[in-house]
Amino acid sequence: MTILAATGVTKRFGSLVAVSQVDVHIEPGTIHAIIGPNGAGKTTLFNCVTGLHTHDEGSILFKGRPLEHLKSHERVRLGMSRTFQNIRLFSQMSVLERRFPSASNAAWRSRGPCPRTPICCFSMSRRRG
Repeated sequence: MTILAATGVTKRFGSLVAVSQVDVHIEPGTIHAIIGPNGAGKTTLFNCVTGLHTHDEGSILFKGRPLEHLKSHERVRLGMSRTFQNIRLFSQMSVLERRFPSASNAAWRSRGPCPRTPICCFSMSRRRG
């Protein structure tokens, strides 16, 4: 069963097409990476999948369920989660000190299996044509 299926996803901001006809199918237990140059639409696509933006065309299914009419917090209840990169979180810490939150998290995980939401990433590139 495909855990995440995005088919023909397009997002426009006015006349700017930020994401154009993206197709992605993620199977459970797999890890994918989203790569591309600045401005390729990587973050915009994640925003569409997680409900921060509404896509203009296409469909997005999570665990077989359409997401089009669900808000972000409703998608979380289905088991979808998202984190944001924040480079200022530990601005007062040294490089060495910044390692400790990760180390303590690893120690917590070693206590037993941790329920995980699949990491759903994927590669995208601009089509020429």
